[in-house]
Amino acid sequence: MKLGLNRLVIIISLTLAGCQAPTSSDSGQSPLPTPKGKGDMTICPMDARICPDRRTSVGRTGPNCEFAACPRG
Repeated sequence: MKLGLNRLVIIISLTLAGCQAPTSSDSGQSPLPTPKGKGDMTICPMDARICPDRRTSVGRTGPNCEFAACPRG
């Protein structure tokens, strides 16, 4: 019985993982900012871009959810 329960939990977990909305834009278009409550606050997607140095990553920020600038150096 325990083995069957473990399989059921795994199947449910995989199903739920497949149903989640993507966090990055594969189409090359910038995702739209999502308004939050009243005011000018936005919620940006939590995806990241790898900088040319291949060690640093930057996230989205600002009212248009654009990627932050990579550090120079």
